[in-house]
Amino acid sequence: MIKRAGITRRNIIVVIIITLLLFGAGKLLLASGRDTLEDYPPEKRAFLRRLEAGRNSSPAPKYLTAPRPSSSPEPPRLHGIIEDAPPPFPSAQYHITNEWAGDIDGRYVEIFAGAMTSDLRQGLVIVQIDDPSPSAGGLFKTPTRAGLVRFVSAKGHLLTLRSDSGVEFVFDADSNRFQ
Repeated sequence: MIKRAGITRRNIIVVIIITLLLFGAGKLLLASGRDTLEDYPPEKRAFLRRLEAGRNSSPAPKYLTAPRPSSSPEPPRLHGIIEDAPPPFPSAQYHITNEWAGDIDGRYVEIFAGAMTSDLRQGLVIVQIDDPSPSAGGLFKTPTRAGLVRFVSAKGHLLTLRSDSGVEFVFDADSNRFQ
């Protein structure tokens, strides 16, 4: 009697095992392919050698290196009334005449005197405080529209300004108010 070959559970398991063995052997053959420089063509070998030499000898990019601390101390900050200092504001917006700088409550404060470029009749002071708080400092207009102002004297934190029309104002740097 002749037995017919049928699909049995045993045949399926054998096929799966053989397939897995062949798949694993193929991966091993691929992985063991080119693992030395000598397996590559001469041009590729030269390129890979240059690339490796560059990796070993070049310094880290600037954006990866930490900044080095300065060996020289920070220049001293100016105090008092300062003439001809370049203001940190656009001249198209503000006409700055001079500034006063000093320490108030342990913070460095710069106060700029002048007027709006668009309206030179309205004097103003701009207070900048060395403080990350967004509420620090501000722009303060003179109580009357007497023209462009400049600092003429300082007694402590009371700053006297004179307009180009001769009117004097006193600005209290402690409270950021005109008296």
